[in-house]
Amino acid sequence: MYKILIIIFAILTSNIALAQNNANLIVKTTKGEIFDLQKNKNKDVVIIFFVSWCKHCHHKMIELENLYNQKQLEVLAINIDELDDEKDFLKFSEKFSFKKAKFSEIIASDFAKPNSLPMVYYINKQGEISENKDEKKMSIKKLLH
Repeated sequence: MYKILIIIFAILTSNIALAQNNANLIVKTTKGEIFDLQKNKNKDVVIIFFVSWCKHCHHKMIELENLYNQKQLEVLAINIDELDDEKDFLKFSEKFSFKKAKFSEIIASDFAKPNSLPMVYYINKQGEISENKDEKKMSIKKLLH
């Protein structure tokens, strides 16, 4: 019973920081830079969790690349596949000019590892967070408008 209560508490509190518009995410990118979400306040930021073999993820990232090149928008793509071959990941990542990172390189995060992909978070300049859980119902463009 105690374990069940801990699990329920963890689920209920996992998105408190996200709801309070002060989400934390610090990660080392593939280029060795530190991305800190708190230092990107007053910017539109998109965070996408993906795996390199996911076709839906690839399509989302192409959409993000186009938006990244058109707008002043910070994008961070985080690969959650810990078994992904390093060469395959880097080859896939080369296609995109925005920041990329591996899930294992996260230093601190209020974002849980997603259970469906692609998982896209849009954080506006005011720090408000929107999720794109269902790719068929909402595009990234809709999140930005």
